[in-house]
Amino acid sequence: MVPGAAAYGAHAFMQRVLGAARVATVLYLGPLYSAAVGWAVLGESIEPFHAAGALLILPGIWLATRR
Repeated sequence: MVPGAAAYGAHAFMQRVLGAARVATVLYLGPLYSAAVGWAVLGESIEPFHAAGALLILPGIWLATRR
């Protein structure tokens, strides 16, 4: 329950500072965060499909947020 409340608080803060359009792109980082936490906490290995996903997600976020 505490991580969920912290996530909502962080989302509200980012929306106030960055605006709704930019914060919406942050949601696409969820799979990358999940892979990083799985690696750091659970000892999961980083596989090539993780890198492929990151190579698709990160440029898309960059394209969506550039001015």
